[in-house]
Amino acid sequence: MTDVARISHGKPVAIDIRATTVGDVPYIAETWHRSVLRDSRRQRASMAIDRAVRGATVIDQLLAREDVFTIAAYDDGREYPIVGWMAWSPGHIPAVHYVYVRHGDREAGVAMVLLRSPVAELGNRLVYTFHGMKRGTETLDLQMVNALARRGVAAVHVPIREYLRATAR
Repeated sequence: MTDVARISHGKPVAIDIRATTVGDVPYIAETWHRSVLRDSRRQRASMAIDRAVRGATVIDQLLAREDVFTIAAYDDGREYPIVGWMAWSPGHIPAVHYVYVRHGDREAGVAMVLLRSPVAELGNRLVYTFHGMKRGTETLDLQMVNALARRGVAAVHVPIREYLRATAR
């Protein structure tokens, strides 16, 4: 699916939304880890405990699950084409685990294009499992929730550990 986002200093650019490849997963894991680790000391300590106890972080566990999917926004004119990506689990009420957009491409609509993509089929209700980075007085996930609400989508936070307990096999 091709969509348009206003990236590269406000210039409209066609981006292709599609499922990621196996080769994209290391980039997704790296950017996700970096984003979460940079966000807060509490999350950093929590992830260190996860790694020590389980041998992998919650992020690694999520990416290894069969019910977690990733899509990305690609600008194939770039050296490394992923502009942003989203990890989610489908279901009666889908769970969006994380949405990431490259720093220079933020506030251009890429995250909303991913969230509203027919590839993911999220619908009008969802939960999200990771808080976004803090920007000013508000976290990015709250900005996302407010933006989705203006489009008729209800979103609520369910902490990742609670989500994993509820969906344990």
